[in-house]
Amino acid sequence: MRVQLRERPQVREEKSQSPPGRVYQPVPRPGDLLELDGGIVQVESVSVQREGEYLRLELRLRRVP
Repeated sequence: MRVQLRERPQVREEKSQSPPGRVYQPVPRPGDLLELDGGIVQVESVSVQREGEYLRLELRLRRVP
């Protein structure tokens, strides 16, 4: 799933130690608006959990009319 942050963009500094090929983006927050499949959705809740060496990100989204 590819989403584009539409509200509250965050400016971040590029880290020179970042491995090549990795893209770091801010985690959406409740209330943020995202563009998804040609429509706009609002983030209702966000959950981040560590699963071994991975992070699991769950977003609860609501379509905005």
